[in-house]
Amino acid sequence: MAEARKKICFVLPSHWAANFGGAEFQAKCLLDELKRHPEFEIFYLARNIPSDFKPQKYLLKSVRHRLPMCSSFLLLDAPRLLAALNEISPDVIYQRVGCSYTGIAARYAMKSRCQMVWHIASSLDVLPGKKSVSPDMVVDFLEKRALEYGIRNAQRIIAQTREQADLLEKYYGRKPTAVIPNFHPAPQGRPIKGDRVTVVWIANLKPLKRPELFLDLAEELGSLSGVRFVMAGRGNNGRWCKNLVLRMEREKAVEYLGERSHQEVNELLDQADILVNTSEVEGFPNTFIQAWMREVPVVSLGIDPDGILSRYDVGIVSSDFQHLVSDTRTLIMDRELRRRMGRNSRKYAFAHHSQANAARIVEILRETAYTNQNINGHTQQSATANP
Repeated sequence: MAEARKKICFVLPSHWAANFGGAEFQAKCLLDELKRHPEFEIFYLARNIPSDFKPQKYLLKSVRHRLPMCSSFLLLDAPRLLAALNEISPDVIYQRVGCSYTGIAARYAMKSRCQMVWHIASSLDVLPGKKSVSPDMVVDFLEKRALEYGIRNAQRIIAQTREQADLLEKYYGRKPTAVIPNFHPAPQGRPIKGDRVTVVWIANLKPLKRPELFLDLAEELGSLSGVRFVMAGRGNNGRWCKNLVLRMEREKAVEYLGERSHQEVNELLDQADILVNTSEVEGFPNTFIQAWMREVPVVSLGIDPDGILSRYDVGIVSSDFQHLVSDTRTLIMDRELRRRMGRNSRKYAFAHHSQANAARIVEILRETAYTNQNINGHTQQSATANP
């Protein structure tokens, strides 16, 4: 008799067809890799799923609560999430995006013959919560407490960077099972750059990403001839975002493209010469990898995961805004420097951020799925893959 397929259940707040962020894209790449292995039966639970999306080779189910108030309070999804997990009875839960789902999934795993693999999506996930006074402070507190319960009780943890691994150990006394960088499918062919120098900024429009600094940068450098400044990213209906879009529309030096699909972002980067990052905090930016694979160096305001930009000569880390201006100007004016960093970027990205990293996670999930006994403790095995 053939052995039953092992059940792997993805648990994230959103499906990529409903909210195409970096964590959702990484989940998609991993799921695509898992679908190549017939020994797995795959499930995906999320609160945000598209009504018209038809999954192939996996089951997709919404776990959003139906209460009329507190629609953004993920912890209220617990009854429906637990009911779905009980119905599926997975061998392994793969949970990504640190939130109350992390704690709910860990609790289910501890009480069932199941193990949970938690994948850190942002360095904020492994930093202790900050005290704040806001209308959402109670919700934020409860969400963080649920997340921290999950961090302490997940059977296995995967980090994106060595820095995340260090934060995990410093604040929660845990060592990751593995450190595996993010991964992307390799582009076909080589990019073709235009005569103009195209400087791009790509991210969702929210305060943490500090898009206003790119507008400031464009104002400083907009008088340079033969330079194009382009922004792309999803906005929202909030007042802060509406005011930002109004400013972008007034800024003659900047072309705002709005939200773009993953394929359209790659097409933009094929033509780009410099990617600018102004985020306050990151995990491992997927846009860095997309840019590097297309020979685009990065100028980053303070963000340098595991020192990669400096160590591999794939960009410049700016210490403050004035240095961001001068560093971007240097790359704009020095074509040969851009080309050298572009070649280094492609070489580095192909060596360290290929789909082979997804295969490594699949092996961890397989090993976890075939662990027959329920582990009510922590797997402290460490198997790093540092870039």
